[in-house]
Amino acid sequence: MSAYKRWLFENDDIRPYVYMRPENRPQKPGRVHDFEFPDKTLFIDPLALENADFATMLLALENTAFKTTGLTLPRWALYDCHALPGLTCGFVHRTRSLPDSIRKVMPIIETCEWTPLSLFIAIPAVEGNHWVACNLCSVNSLLPREKNYSCLGFLSKAFGLWYSNIENLYGVTQWSNQALTVHTSFGLFELVTAYTPVHNIPASLTYRAAVDSELWHRFIETRDQWVNPLKPAGFDVNPADDATLIGLHKRIRNGEGPFFLNPDAEYKNSARIPIYTR
Repeated sequence: MSAYKRWLFENDDIRPYVYMRPENRPQKPGRVHDFEFPDKTLFIDPLALENADFATMLLALENTAFKTTGLTLPRWALYDCHALPGLTCGFVHRTRSLPDSIRKVMPIIETCEWTPLSLFIAIPAVEGNHWVACNLCSVNSLLPREKNYSCLGFLSKAFGLWYSNIENLYGVTQWSNQALTVHTSFGLFELVTAYTPVHNIPASLTYRAAVDSELWHRFIETRDQWVNPLKPAGFDVNPADDATLIGLHKRIRNGEGPFFLNPDAEYKNSARIPIYTR
């Protein structure tokens, strides 16, 4: 059995959750992507007064995970920009049986029945059948490796894409992000921007992913059904050198692409990142 299935399917104290207005929930969740999640989802209405503590716990997780980046989420934005229009989801653990390893790294509200282990946020775009990923974090980033929940962050994002039947996804991440390999494994990862001075961190990229659940199986279970259609574009970028990022950005804007990052590559601590095309 895969390592993730042991904590996800066999632990009765862990469940998927959907923090979303009932009016926004899809009528037929999980109808597009071929992936299995346990049928025990916890639904939490962000407008209900009794769920205010859960919002506090979501922010405690997010703010703790991102406290060194300057990209923490304000409480008003969790509600105005995410809970009202979109989807917030991930996995929760029953608070009364929460491991000490988690209690040591983030504040816990003991009267809250469930404590979030992860957080993925996406909102629908004006562009038809497209969504925008806004946030992804998990308690794994706060725990020693031996206490991690296998593939928790990846599965949290996959669950959101699966639940809301998301087929086209925009997102923003940093070239230096240690999770870049994770983000490139949800579908073909096309670069929309390579340098983004509108963002707090200009060395950020914007991507558009054609969501493909065959890649999820490949990432989680090392199955090899997915056939990679990409080929080298013949150049690379240095994620620490703004000039190379700006150069790539200009090529994108000039219509020289499309350019992609390759889900077959390992991007952690990469000094040079190769660029791909079709």
